Amino acid sequence: MCRFLMVKSNFDFQPVELALAFSEMCRKSSSLEGDWQGDGWGLAYLADDSNWVVKKSTKPVWEEKATFKSFPASRFFLFHARSSSFPEQRNCLDYNQPFCSESYSFVFNGFIKGICLPFPVKGEIGSQKIWNMLQGYLKSEPPEEALGRLKETIIKHSRGVQALNVGLADKQNIYALCYYSSHPEYYALWSFESPSLKLISSEPLPIYDFKPLASGAILNL
Repeated sequence: MCRFLMVKSNFDFQPVELALAFSEMCRKSSSLEGDWQGDGWGLAYLADDSNWVVKKSTKPVWEEKATFKSFPASRFFLFHARSSSFPEQRNCLDYNQPFCSESYSFVFNGFIKGICLPFPVKGEIGSQKIWNMLQGYLKSEPPEEALGRLKETIIKHSRGVQALNVGLADKQNIYALCYYSSHPEYYALWSFESPSLKLISSEPLPIYDFKPLASGAILNL
């Protein structure tokens, strides 16, 4: 399953230390089925003009540590390392997250069985469909309510949801939906909060004191 990290800071900074910690976490992490997180990665950050800028690569994130020093300073960063379930879907930058609109940046990981929605949703792969569903809800609902509605819809129309984790940033805050039905040691999201720094991560990073989120939690930092 994919891994992600969201960062919100009270001041602009370069995230080299966090990027290195994230890349090492991805290198060492493997899913319960033994899959790796090396099918490409992406980064979204908020530029000085308040627009989201996205950088993506099809290489494993831990093979591109030399690029981390080129990241600009910002208050918001979203990192995502991909683990593709299907070989034919690898090496496609369009499938790499984060996905961004004018207002939001989005990351996702999950393990959903037999989803069958009663309405059409745009997207070629599951993460794109979930992003497009969420964008539809965000048109009329604030982020926390939209994430709750997304969770209810997917659970209702799936044979089983082993994990459903969504990260969202709106240029003011970062939000997370954490849902899992088993194996919290792998599927849970983790958060860290200080007066100047907020983090949400797929796994705890050793440089901060992370706390696990309960299944069903929707967090606003």
